[in-house]
Amino acid sequence: MTGEELNNIKFIKIEIERCERILNDLRHWQGTEEYANLLRETKTRLISKKAEAENLINGIEDDELRLICKLKFIDLRSWNYIANKMHYDRSTVYKKYRKFAGGERVRKTNDNRCVCCGEIIPEGRQVCPSCERGAVR
Repeated sequence: MTGEELNNIKFIKIEIERCERILNDLRHWQGTEEYANLLRETKTRLISKKAEAENLINGIEDDELRLICKLKFIDLRSWNYIANKMHYDRSTVYKKYRKFAGGERVRKTNDNRCVCCGEIIPEGRQVCPSCERGAVR
């Protein structure tokens, strides 16, 4: 299970809540049954995906890590909340998760990376010296 898959659980839960909120609002309007049916189908599909994801989390053998993942991605708790509940420092909980989810923190942008090979480069450049010399193609 990757960190991305775990993050998707969070988004699925938020989308389910959105469907429930809209369905609740639609009860007060006439002529919205087709839209309500679409939302119900979407909600059912999302609940199924969430159940699959929860089963994956339940398959994590390490008890601490399984609890961290449930609190973070199913209950949508903050790292600080999880750390307090487990009597750890926030960074300790996060490091345990990162080690499991694939190590280094995911970059949000490709800033300061060579467009050819991905190496770190000085700011203001697009290509590293090796690629510039033709060493990597």
